[in-house]
Amino acid sequence: MTAMYIPLHPLKFKSKIVDQIEIYKNHFILSFTREPEERFMAGQLLALTTAPDTIPPRLYSIASAETAEESTCYQIYYNTTKEGQLSNRLAALKAGDELHRSSPFGQFIFPKSKSYFIAVGTGIAPFLSKIKSTDHFQEVKLLHGAKNLELLLGHEIFSSKLKKNYIPCLSQDSAYPGLFQGRVSDYLQNCDASKLPLDYHYYLCGSAEMVVQTRDILLSKGVPFNLISAEIYF
Repeated sequence: MTAMYIPLHPLKFKSKIVDQIEIYKNHFILSFTREPEERFMAGQLLALTTAPDTIPPRLYSIASAETAEESTCYQIYYNTTKEGQLSNRLAALKAGDELHRSSPFGQFIFPKSKSYFIAVGTGIAPFLSKIKSTDHFQEVKLLHGAKNLELLLGHEIFSSKLKKNYIPCLSQDSAYPGLFQGRVSDYLQNCDASKLPLDYHYYLCGSAEMVVQTRDILLSKGVPFNLISAEIYF
């Protein structure tokens, strides 16, 4: 997940690239070193760039587990575009290369229970971090949208840990009849309001269009406004 950089978070660290995986065309998981003493909470961000003097930093949600015992690296999930000044440079990085980054920060964090996560595309990163970081899933639900199965990052982890509380949605791939065919907004629009618990907090992460549309559907189904939080990426 990326968002516009706010110059309040100094790029105090240099991290070495550990691994770069292209999971699907133009979609990548980038792993880089984490200081042993660093701590963060799932949902937080890093500001980073490859060249601080010439390329403005961007914000990326952390997709790795909170504890250093579970993850000695930071991971981010991103996609490239023709206009992506930084993302295209990230895609060219190889093991051993360096990037400049901030400490973790941000307030899009989640309680231990009664959370309903809704994400599309790279917006899944903060929720992937949370699920990797906890063993308490009885009151956690996840509605996860992508174009095709290859872009459902974390699909295996979510299916294993959340079981029936994980609802994957494919908007452009009908090859998997057991999965919901359509966008997350289609699922919410068509589902019975009784399936949307009114004592859960709803966390939305995706594009501005997705967040606004999803929020409006939730409100129309009776979910209180104060129980909806959102993180928008650009």
